[in-house]
Amino acid sequence: MKYLKIYEEFNVNPNLEVNRLTRVTSDSINDLKPNECFVFGSNLQGIHTRGSGRFAIDKGWADYGQISGLSKSGKAYGIPTQSNRRPLSLSEIKTYVDEFLDFADKNQNTTFLVTKLGTGFGGYEVEQIAPLFSRAEEITNIFLPKEFWDNILYEAY
Repeated sequence: MKYLKIYEEFNVNPNLEVNRLTRVTSDSINDLKPNECFVFGSNLQGIHTRGSGRFAIDKGWADYGQISGLSKSGKAYGIPTQSNRRPLSLSEIKTYVDEFLDFADKNQNTTFLVTKLGTGFGGYEVEQIAPLFSRAEEITNIFLPKEFWDNILYEAY
């Protein structure tokens, strides 16, 4: 009852909050279920030699040369965050994130597991990247890292 009061006070829908708390990407993804897709930070050269891009290549989910979008296997989706080992601007990354959000919304039969893209080798802090995904609250087949959800909730109030 105490928590419902907090939700009312901050005008938060408790059903949406529960939904968000169950849509958290695991910190350790080793296998994908049949309708799952690994979403990683890519670069404009399509050369993934480190980070989650390299991991996706090694698992056979992503493609060499994949810059953005869905891989041929359908198991990985790249969102560019770098070019020539330098971070893209947040506005450039936002363009790719928006394309992803539209794609995920149109492909409701796939669960998209978003990694902490842009925050490792991408050079940004969670607080800078997470708000780009705020629309994911309404797209129920997108899972985000807990840190992204925490930031999105904090930014909303």
